[in-house]
Amino acid sequence: MILKFALIFSFIFIACSSKQHSTRIEPLIHKGYEIYQLKFRKGSYNGYLVYIKRGSQFEKISKYTFLKGVECWIECGGKRTDFMENPIEVDDFLDFSLPITSFMVETKKDFTSEKCRSFVARFSNDILTFPVRFADERRKFFAIPNIFINSDTNFVFALDLVRLEEKEDEYFPTSERLRIRIESKAGKEIWASDFNTNFLQVIGEVEPIEIGKIRRYILQWIGKDFSGNKVPSGEYNVYFILPIKKHEIVEKLELKIEEK
Repeated sequence: MILKFALIFSFIFIACSSKQHSTRIEPLIHKGYEIYQLKFRKGSYNGYLVYIKRGSQFEKISKYTFLKGVECWIECGGKRTDFMENPIEVDDFLDFSLPITSFMVETKKDFTSEKCRSFVARFSNDILTFPVRFADERRKFFAIPNIFINSDTNFVFALDLVRLEEKEDEYFPTSERLRIRIESKAGKEIWASDFNTNFLQVIGEVEPIEIGKIRRYILQWIGKDFSGNKVPSGEYNVYFILPIKKHEIVEKLELKIEEK
């Protein structure tokens, strides 16, 4: 039985002192792409980061879904400023070819929608021009959750974490990194990645370490519940949790599974 799925962005605030909901802005949806534009501080410089995801999540990921930027620039006052590719850090054994790319520049210039005409990203077989809308972020992290399908019943959950402020006292208390919890719309938990799992009691650094860099945390799910049964068609809430001390980061996406 082949499953197809739909994703609905639904970012939720978890009202709890030990949990931090990090995503407060929605992406720009433009010509089949989702685009995040972030501004942050790095010493005496302004940092500008552009995160681009092709809207192909309804397709299976493969080597053909890889999104590679050839060049990327912004046009302000008749002058061009080039952005450099900003590689996403990920463990090799969990690396997937995902339709996501990122670019960044550090400068003393001020890129605003009033001063800058457009942002341009050129790929091997496409060129994307979109308006300048950088969100000035004053927080430690920005997290972007993603769901992809790797096979008929194999889902890939990827949370991309952007560091926007210097490292302080945050840490992972165990060897667990990304935790996924899936609930029915009625609130019944049907699967959790930490179920019956013992993690090493070792303290770990929260990556990325450097401001402006991105770290990808990944888990796979084979579409079965706690009892090993295939999850039926329906709508589900997927919670992405980074169990960081002192504040967890929690994101939510809605997942619709349909039998085809």
